[in-house]
Amino acid sequence: MQVLIVDDSSLVRKSLARIIDELGHIAFTVASGKEAIDYCMKQEPDLMLIDVEMPGLSGIETTHRVRTLSCGKWFPIIFLSGNMKPDTYYKAIEAGGDDYITKPIDSIIIKAKLLAMSRIAEMRRELKLANEKLHDLAHHDHLTGITNRLGFVERFDMEWQRAKREKKPLSIIMLDIDHFKQFNDHYGHGAGDDCLAKVAGAMEKKIQPLGNCLARYGGEEFVVTLADTEVEEAVKVSEELLDVVRSLNIKHEYSSAANVVTISVGIATQNQDEAFDNAQTLLKAADDKLYQAKELGRNQCQF
Repeated sequence: MQVLIVDDSSLVRKSLARIIDELGHIAFTVASGKEAIDYCMKQEPDLMLIDVEMPGLSGIETTHRVRTLSCGKWFPIIFLSGNMKPDTYYKAIEAGGDDYITKPIDSIIIKAKLLAMSRIAEMRRELKLANEKLHDLAHHDHLTGITNRLGFVERFDMEWQRAKREKKPLSIIMLDIDHFKQFNDHYGHGAGDDCLAKVAGAMEKKIQPLGNCLARYGGEEFVVTLADTEVEEAVKVSEELLDVVRSLNIKHEYSSAANVVTISVGIATQNQDEAFDNAQTLLKAADDKLYQAKELGRNQCQF
Protein backbone atom coordinates (compact mmCIF):
# COMPACT_ATOMS: atom_id res chain seq x y z
CA MET A 1 0.00 0.00 0.00
CA GLN A 2 1.30 3.48 -0.91
CA VAL A 3 0.72 5.98 1.88
CA LEU A 4 1.11 9.74 1.44
CA ILE A 5 2.00 11.60 4.66
CA VAL A 6 1.27 15.34 4.69
CA ASP A 7 2.55 17.20 7.74
CA ASP A 8 4.65 20.32 8.26
CA SER A 9 6.46 18.61 11.16
CA SER A 10 9.48 16.61 9.99
CA LEU A 11 9.39 14.67 13.27
CA VAL A 12 5.81 13.50 12.64
CA ARG A 13 6.62 12.63 9.03
CA LYS A 14 9.64 10.52 10.02
CA SER A 15 7.78 8.81 12.87
CA LEU A 16 4.82 7.85 10.68
CA ALA A 17 7.07 6.79 7.78
CA ARG A 18 8.94 4.44 10.10
CA ILE A 19 5.71 2.76 11.29
CA ILE A 20 4.46 2.44 7.71
CA ASP A 21 7.75 0.93 6.54
CA GLU A 22 7.74 -1.56 9.44
CA LEU A 23 4.32 -2.79 8.32
CA GLY A 24 5.60 -3.42 4.80
CA HIS A 25 3.94 -0.42 3.13
CA ILE A 26 5.55 2.39 1.13
CA ALA A 27 5.60 5.89 2.63
CA PHE A 28 5.84 9.15 0.68
CA THR A 29 6.17 12.38 2.64
CA VAL A 30 5.44 16.03 1.80
CA ALA A 31 5.44 19.09 4.02
CA SER A 32 2.60 21.20 2.59
CA GLY A 33 -0.86 21.08 1.11
CA LYS A 34 0.39 22.33 -2.27
CA GLU A 35 2.89 19.46 -2.47
CA ALA A 36 0.12 17.01 -1.57
CA ILE A 37 -2.12 18.30 -4.36
CA ASP A 38 0.74 18.10 -6.88
CA TYR A 39 1.46 14.52 -5.80
CA CYS A 40 -2.18 13.42 -6.05
CA MET A 41 -2.54 14.91 -9.53
CA LYS A 42 0.41 12.83 -10.76
CA GLN A 43 -0.38 9.56 -9.01
CA GLU A 44 -3.07 8.17 -6.74
CA PRO A 45 -2.02 6.99 -3.25
CA ASP A 46 -3.82 4.16 -1.50
CA LEU A 47 -4.13 6.32 1.62
CA MET A 48 -3.38 9.89 2.64
CA LEU A 49 -2.58 10.90 6.23
CA ILE A 50 -2.84 14.67 6.54
CA ASP A 51 -2.37 17.22 9.32
CA VAL A 52 -5.34 19.54 9.87
CA GLU A 53 -3.38 22.68 10.75
CA MET A 54 -0.49 23.59 8.42
CA PRO A 55 1.01 26.86 7.16
CA GLY A 56 -0.47 27.95 3.82
CA LEU A 57 -3.17 25.51 2.79
CA SER A 58 -4.72 23.76 5.78
CA GLY A 59 -5.37 20.04 5.71
CA ILE A 60 -9.10 20.70 5.31
CA GLU A 61 -8.56 23.04 2.33
CA THR A 62 -6.08 20.61 0.78
CA THR A 63 -8.49 17.70 1.13
CA HIS A 64 -11.33 19.67 -0.43
CA ARG A 65 -9.14 20.54 -3.45
CA VAL A 66 -7.86 16.97 -3.82
CA ARG A 67 -11.42 15.63 -3.79
CA THR A 68 -12.52 18.27 -6.31
CA LEU A 69 -9.61 17.69 -8.69
CA SER A 70 -9.60 13.89 -8.51
CA CYS A 71 -12.37 13.60 -11.15
CA GLY A 72 -14.26 10.77 -9.47
CA LYS A 73 -11.21 8.87 -8.21
CA TRP A 74 -11.37 8.02 -4.52
CA PHE A 75 -8.86 6.94 -1.88
CA PRO A 76 -9.21 7.14 1.92
CA ILE A 77 -8.00 10.27 3.72
CA ILE A 78 -7.33 10.29 7.46
CA PHE A 79 -6.83 13.57 9.35
CA LEU A 80 -4.21 13.98 12.08
CA SER A 81 -4.73 16.73 14.64
CA GLY A 82 -4.42 17.82 18.23
CA ASN A 83 -7.61 19.83 17.71
CA MET A 84 -10.62 17.84 18.91
CA LYS A 85 -13.22 20.60 18.60
CA PRO A 86 -16.45 19.10 17.20
CA ASP A 87 -16.70 21.89 14.60
CA THR A 88 -13.20 21.15 13.25
CA TYR A 89 -13.91 17.41 13.20
CA TYR A 90 -17.13 18.02 11.24
CA LYS A 91 -15.44 20.34 8.72
CA ALA A 92 -12.67 17.78 8.14
CA ILE A 93 -15.13 15.01 7.35
CA GLU A 94 -17.31 17.36 5.29
CA ALA A 95 -14.27 18.33 3.17
CA GLY A 96 -13.80 14.69 2.15
CA GLY A 97 -11.97 13.07 5.04
CA ASP A 98 -12.82 9.53 6.10
CA ASP A 99 -11.38 9.37 9.61
CA TYR A 100 -9.76 11.55 12.29
CA ILE A 101 -6.87 10.61 14.61
CA THR A 102 -5.82 12.81 17.53
CA LYS A 103 -2.25 13.84 18.28
CA PRO A 104 -0.03 12.78 19.90
CA ILE A 105 -0.44 9.72 17.68
CA ASP A 106 -0.55 6.35 19.40
CA SER A 107 1.48 3.82 17.37
CA ILE A 108 -1.00 1.01 18.09
CA ILE A 109 -3.90 3.15 16.85
CA ILE A 110 -2.10 4.10 13.64
CA LYS A 111 -1.13 0.45 13.03
CA ALA A 112 -4.77 -0.60 13.45
CA LYS A 113 -5.91 2.11 11.04
CA LEU A 114 -3.28 1.04 8.48
CA LEU A 115 -4.42 -2.57 8.77
CA ALA A 116 -8.02 -1.55 8.07
CA MET A 117 -6.99 0.73 5.19
CA SER A 118 -4.82 -1.99 3.62
CA ARG A 119 -7.93 -4.21 3.44
CA ILE A 120 -9.77 -1.40 1.68
CA ALA A 121 -6.83 -0.89 -0.70
CA GLU A 122 -6.86 -4.59 -1.59
CA MET A 123 -10.62 -4.53 -2.24
CA ARG A 124 -10.16 -1.45 -4.45
CA ARG A 125 -7.46 -3.24 -6.47
CA GLU A 126 -9.70 -6.29 -6.91
CA LEU A 127 -12.62 -4.07 -7.93
CA LYS A 128 -10.44 -2.20 -10.43
CA LEU A 129 -9.29 -5.47 -12.02
CA ALA A 130 -12.88 -6.72 -12.18
CA ASN A 131 -14.04 -3.47 -13.81
CA GLU A 132 -11.21 -3.62 -16.35
CA LYS A 133 -12.17 -7.20 -17.20
CA LEU A 134 -15.84 -6.23 -17.60
CA HIS A 135 -14.87 -3.27 -19.79
CA ASP A 136 -12.72 -5.54 -21.94
CA LEU A 137 -15.52 -8.09 -22.29
CA ALA A 138 -18.03 -5.36 -23.17
CA HIS A 139 -15.80 -3.81 -25.83
CA HIS A 140 -14.35 -6.89 -27.55
CA ASP A 141 -15.89 -9.45 -29.87
CA HIS A 142 -15.80 -12.91 -28.30
CA LEU A 143 -15.33 -14.75 -31.62
CA THR A 144 -12.54 -12.74 -33.24
CA GLY A 145 -10.98 -11.10 -30.18
CA ILE A 146 -10.93 -7.67 -31.82
CA THR A 147 -12.87 -4.55 -30.83
CA ASN A 148 -16.65 -4.90 -31.15
CA ARG A 149 -19.22 -2.38 -32.35
CA LEU A 150 -19.58 -0.69 -28.94
CA GLY A 151 -15.81 -0.26 -28.68
CA PHE A 152 -15.69 1.13 -32.21
CA VAL A 153 -18.47 3.65 -31.56
CA GLU A 154 -16.61 5.03 -28.53
CA ARG A 155 -13.27 5.17 -30.37
CA PHE A 156 -14.82 6.67 -33.52
CA ASP A 157 -16.61 9.40 -31.57
CA MET A 158 -13.37 10.30 -29.78
CA GLU A 159 -11.40 10.40 -33.04
CA TRP A 160 -14.12 12.44 -34.76
CA GLN A 161 -14.12 15.04 -31.99
CA ARG A 162 -10.32 15.22 -32.04
CA ALA A 163 -10.18 15.54 -35.84
CA LYS A 164 -12.69 18.40 -35.78
CA ARG A 165 -10.95 20.13 -32.90
CA GLU A 166 -7.42 19.84 -34.33
CA LYS A 167 -8.53 20.16 -37.99
CA LYS A 168 -6.86 16.89 -38.95
CA PRO A 169 -8.01 14.27 -41.47
CA LEU A 170 -9.91 11.16 -40.41
CA SER A 171 -10.52 8.17 -42.68
CA ILE A 172 -12.98 5.33 -42.25
CA ILE A 173 -12.76 1.97 -43.99
CA MET A 174 -15.85 -0.23 -44.17
CA LEU A 175 -15.25 -3.76 -45.44
CA ASP A 176 -17.24 -6.91 -45.94
CA ILE A 177 -16.31 -10.55 -46.62
CA ASP A 178 -17.55 -11.33 -50.12
CA HIS A 179 -20.42 -13.83 -50.43
CA PHE A 180 -20.12 -14.88 -46.81
CA LYS A 181 -23.68 -16.25 -46.71
CA GLN A 182 -22.79 -18.70 -49.49
CA PHE A 183 -19.64 -19.64 -47.57
CA ASN A 184 -21.69 -20.41 -44.46
CA ASP A 185 -24.38 -22.26 -46.42
CA HIS A 186 -21.92 -24.61 -48.16
CA TYR A 187 -19.07 -25.02 -45.65
CA GLY A 188 -21.06 -24.75 -42.41
CA HIS A 189 -21.24 -22.21 -39.60
CA GLY A 190 -18.22 -23.71 -37.83
CA ALA A 191 -16.10 -23.05 -40.92
CA GLY A 192 -17.70 -19.60 -41.15
CA ASP A 193 -16.66 -18.76 -37.59
CA ASP A 194 -13.15 -20.02 -38.31
CA CYS A 195 -13.04 -17.88 -41.46
CA LEU A 196 -14.12 -14.75 -39.56
CA ALA A 197 -11.47 -15.34 -36.88
CA LYS A 198 -8.69 -15.88 -39.46
CA VAL A 199 -9.66 -12.82 -41.53
CA ALA A 200 -9.93 -10.63 -38.41
CA GLY A 201 -6.60 -11.89 -37.05
CA ALA A 202 -4.77 -11.27 -40.33
CA MET A 203 -6.19 -7.74 -40.67
CA GLU A 204 -5.48 -6.94 -37.02
CA LYS A 205 -1.79 -7.79 -37.52
CA LYS A 206 -1.72 -5.27 -40.35
CA ILE A 207 -3.73 -2.54 -38.58
CA GLN A 208 -2.55 -2.71 -34.95
CA PRO A 209 1.12 -1.68 -35.52
CA LEU A 210 -0.19 1.50 -37.16
CA GLY A 211 -1.99 2.44 -33.92
CA ASN A 212 -5.39 2.31 -35.61
CA CYS A 213 -8.56 0.47 -34.67
CA LEU A 214 -10.09 -2.55 -36.43
CA ALA A 215 -13.54 -3.55 -35.21
CA ARG A 216 -16.16 -6.14 -36.07
CA TYR A 217 -19.16 -4.02 -36.97
CA GLY A 218 -21.61 -6.87 -37.30
CA GLY A 219 -21.83 -10.27 -38.97
CA GLU A 220 -19.12 -10.39 -41.66
CA GLU A 221 -18.69 -6.59 -41.73
CA PHE A 222 -15.66 -4.81 -40.29
CA VAL A 223 -14.63 -1.19 -39.88
CA VAL A 224 -11.26 0.51 -39.54
CA THR A 225 -10.64 3.94 -37.98
CA LEU A 226 -7.60 5.72 -39.43
CA ALA A 227 -6.72 8.87 -37.46
CA ASP A 228 -4.64 11.64 -39.09
CA THR A 229 -4.95 9.79 -42.41
CA GLU A 230 -5.69 11.27 -45.84
CA VAL A 231 -7.52 9.30 -48.49
CA GLU A 232 -4.34 8.29 -50.37
CA GLU A 233 -2.93 6.55 -47.31
CA ALA A 234 -6.34 5.01 -46.55
CA VAL A 235 -6.40 3.52 -50.07
CA LYS A 236 -2.93 2.08 -49.52
CA VAL A 237 -4.05 0.46 -46.23
CA SER A 238 -7.17 -0.90 -47.92
CA GLU A 239 -5.17 -2.47 -50.73
CA GLU A 240 -2.90 -4.10 -48.15
CA LEU A 241 -5.97 -5.51 -46.40
CA LEU A 242 -7.28 -6.87 -49.71
CA ASP A 243 -3.92 -8.58 -50.28
CA VAL A 244 -3.60 -9.97 -46.76
CA VAL A 245 -7.08 -11.56 -46.89
CA ARG A 246 -6.49 -13.05 -50.34
CA SER A 247 -3.14 -14.44 -49.19
CA LEU A 248 -4.91 -16.50 -46.51
CA ASN A 249 -6.04 -18.73 -49.41
CA ILE A 250 -9.26 -19.75 -47.66
CA LYS A 251 -11.09 -21.82 -50.26
CA HIS A 252 -14.41 -20.34 -51.46
CA GLU A 253 -15.79 -22.19 -54.49
CA TYR A 254 -19.13 -20.42 -54.24
CA SER A 255 -17.88 -16.84 -54.68
CA SER A 256 -18.23 -14.98 -57.98
CA ALA A 257 -15.34 -12.70 -56.97
CA ALA A 258 -12.57 -15.34 -56.68
CA ASN A 259 -11.99 -18.96 -55.71
CA VAL A 260 -10.71 -17.86 -52.29
CA VAL A 261 -12.20 -15.63 -49.58
CA THR A 262 -11.95 -11.93 -50.48
CA ILE A 263 -13.25 -8.63 -49.16
CA SER A 264 -14.88 -5.53 -50.59
CA VAL A 265 -13.85 -2.15 -49.20
CA GLY A 266 -15.36 1.33 -49.04
CA ILE A 267 -13.42 4.42 -47.90
CA ALA A 268 -14.47 7.91 -46.80
CA THR A 269 -12.26 10.71 -45.51
CA GLN A 270 -13.03 13.83 -43.51
CA ASN A 271 -10.55 16.61 -44.39
CA GLN A 272 -10.34 20.23 -45.54
CA ASP A 273 -11.80 19.38 -48.95
CA GLU A 274 -14.49 16.93 -47.79
CA ALA A 275 -16.28 18.19 -44.68
CA PHE A 276 -19.08 15.95 -43.33
CA ASP A 277 -21.83 17.27 -41.07
CA ASN A 278 -21.25 14.65 -38.39
CA ALA A 279 -19.61 11.31 -37.64
CA GLN A 280 -22.58 9.31 -38.91
CA THR A 281 -22.53 10.93 -42.36
CA LEU A 282 -18.84 10.05 -42.67
CA LEU A 283 -19.60 6.46 -41.71
CA LYS A 284 -22.50 6.32 -44.19
CA ALA A 285 -20.25 7.65 -46.96
CA ALA A 286 -17.82 4.79 -46.35
CA ASP A 287 -20.73 2.33 -46.33
CA ASP A 288 -22.01 3.75 -49.64
CA LYS A 289 -18.57 3.19 -51.18
CA LEU A 290 -18.57 -0.37 -49.83
CA TYR A 291 -21.90 -0.95 -51.58
CA GLN A 292 -20.41 0.50 -54.78
CA ALA A 293 -17.43 -1.90 -54.53
CA LYS A 294 -19.88 -4.80 -54.30
CA GLU A 295 -21.91 -3.54 -57.26
CA LEU A 296 -18.73 -3.33 -59.37
CA GLY A 297 -17.80 -6.98 -58.82
CA ARG A 298 -16.36 -7.13 -55.26
CA ASN A 299 -12.76 -7.96 -54.28
CA GLN A 300 -11.80 -4.27 -54.61
CA CYS A 301 -11.91 -0.90 -52.83
CA GLN A 302 -13.80 2.25 -53.74
CA PHE A 303 -13.20 5.73 -52.32
